[in-house]
Amino acid sequence: MIDYLQALDIAKEHFNSKNQQTITKFYETDNMWIVYGGRKGQTKIGNAAITISKDTGNIGSFILPSKENFEILRNAKLIDIKED
Repeated sequence: MIDYLQALDIAKEHFNSKNQQTITKFYETDNMWIVYGGRKGQTKIGNAAITISKDTGNIGSFILPSKENFEILRNAKLIDIKED
């Protein structure tokens, strides 16, 4: 099971390999983490996030607009980004 800190490390590694973006939002669902990356203070239209499977740690895409993904995000819990 991939916990918050493991997911945070996976996301950081992923975003660092993509133009050194920072993590801007972090959500939790029953079976995945949803993580947005970007540059703080810079708004992007049509921004996509990644998903991190809680079972495997595999990374996937989380793209909006999508009716299914809006529903998932509506039920997700926004997590304060904390590093311990």
